[in-house]
Amino acid sequence: MMSLHTSELLEKRIKEFNIPKWPGQVSYDRILLYMLRYEDDAIVKGSSIIMPEEYSLKNKKTNRGIIVGAGPLALDVIRGNGMDLGHIVLST
Repeated sequence: MMSLHTSELLEKRIKEFNIPKWPGQVSYDRILLYMLRYEDDAIVKGSSIIMPEEYSLKNKKTNRGIIVGAGPLALDVIRGNGMDLGHIVLST
């Protein structure tokens, strides 16, 4: 089920990162993040940088995610700060 509030950027991210459908709807002041894997996050696709396997961080978690859903109050806050559904953000 998609969020009631969708954006072109979110639709692009869903296709780009193969984000699965999520159940339910986000409410109030909450947001839903799809956490990126390190290999999605680390190096620009098509880059000529090669990282040796022993230095690879594939299994390590990243703190970046894509906003895939937000309640009405959260949408007011994130849009008031220049963000929207589909933006890549840092989480703590």
